Amino acid sequence: MPQPYRGHPLQRGLTSAPKCLKGDTNISWNQTGPAGTNGTNGTNGAGVHTSAGVPSNPCTTGDTDIDLATGEVYTCTSSAWVDTGKSIQGPAGTNGTNGTNGTNGTNGTNGTNGTSVLTSSGPPTGVEAAYSCPGEIGDTDIDLATGEVYACVTGTVAVPDTWMDSGYSIRGPQGQAGTPGPGEEAVTASGPFSYTVPNGVSALDVQLVGAGGGGGASSAISSLTAAAYNAGGGGGGAALVRGVLPVTAGEVCTANIGTGGTDGVSVDDGSQAPSGTAGGSTELTCGASTLAADGGAGGSGGYGQNVQNGTGGSGGTGGSGAMLTEIPGTAGANGTGGFAPPAATGGAGGSVISGSTSNYGTGGTGGGVNSSFAPTNGTAGDAGLALITPVTT
Repeated sequence: MPQPYRGHPLQRGLTSAPKCLKGDTNISWNQTGPAGTNGTNGTNGAGVHTSAGVPSNPCTTGDTDIDLATGEVYTCTSSAWVDTGKSIQGPAGTNGTNGTNGTNGTNGTNGTNGTSVLTSSGPPTGVEAAYSCPGEIGDTDIDLATGEVYACVTGTVAVPDTWMDSGYSIRGPQGQAGTPGPGEEAVTASGPFSYTVPNGVSALDVQLVGAGGGGGASSAISSLTAAAYNAGGGGGGAALVRGVLPVTAGEVCTANIGTGGTDGVSVDDGSQAPSGTAGGSTELTCGASTLAADGGAGGSGGYGQNVQNGTGGSGGTGGSGAMLTEIPGTAGANGTGGFAPPAATGGAGGSVISGSTSNYGTGGTGGGVNSSFAPTNGTAGDAGLALITPVTT
C-alpha cells in the first residue's frame, strides 16, 4: 500500500512528491545562514604566582602568591600583597620509629706505640745498665735539676738503648732584673763600678754575691780496650753576704763585681784535662767600710789515663767586713765517667744557696761527652752581683 508523502506540511496527504510547474521555486529548509559577529572578550581571571620569599612583584587584585620558602599564601588586595595567614605547608609529622642498629664493624689494627716523656733528678739512668734507657727509641727524659733534655737513641751492643744529651733545655735564660726603686741599684756586669749616695740617705743595705768557679774539662783516651771517658767537676758556687754600711749623702762608693771563673779545655790524649779557674770576689767600699763576698773554686779536669773523674770545686767560704748575714756557696758536683759513651757526664756547678737557680754566682758545669762521643769543655762560672738599697733617715 503506498505511503502518504511526508514532505512540506502543505503537501502532506499526497502519495508522491509533487511535480513542479514552470516558474516554481524549490526551497531547502536545512540551509545555514552567514556567521554572526564575535562577542566581546570576557574579563581576565585571577592569577597564581610563586616567589622565593615574601612576594614583591606587581600584582592584580585577586592574584595569589605562594612563598616557596615557607609555604605562606599571599593575596593581592588593591594592587598590594597581603599575607592571608594560611600556608600550603602542613604541620610537621610525627617522628618515624627508629631503625634497627647496624652490626658492629670489625676492630682496627693496633697502632704503633708512641714515645714517652720521662723525668729524672739528674742525668737519666736506666734499669738494664748504667745510662741505658728502659723505654723506646725516641723517648725523652727531662732532668728536673738542670732542665736538660735527653733522648733515647740506639747505642752499642753493650748498651743497646742509650740516653744522649740533646743539648737543649726547658729552662730559658735568666730574665732581666726588675727596675730598681728610688736610689736602689742592682749591678750584674762584672768589673768595677761606682755608686753615689742619694740625698737623705745615711746607710746602705748591701747584698753581695761572688762569682762562680769555672767547670773542669773532660779527658778521653782510646788506647784501652774500650774508650775511657772521664768528666770534669763542676765549679763551686759563690758566697752571699749582707751588711749595712754607714754613708753620707753625696758620698761616692767604689765596687767591683766578681768575674766568673773560666772553663777548662778538653783533651783527647788521656792526659789530665785543665781545671776551671776560681770565680772572683765581689766588693763594695764606702769610706772606711768594706764588704766582700768570696767566689767559688774551679772544678778539676778529668784524667783519662788514670780513669779518674774530675772533682767539683768548693763553694765560696764567705766574706769579710761588717756582715749581718754570711752564706757559703755550695760545692760543684764531681764528674762521672766510664768506658761506654756517653757514660761521662760533667758535674753540675754549685749554687749560691742550696737549690737556687739564680744565674749569679753559680759555678760552671764540668765537661762531659757530646753526641759525637768527643770530650767537651767545661762552662764558665756566672758573674757576681751587688744589690744596693738606700736606708733613709
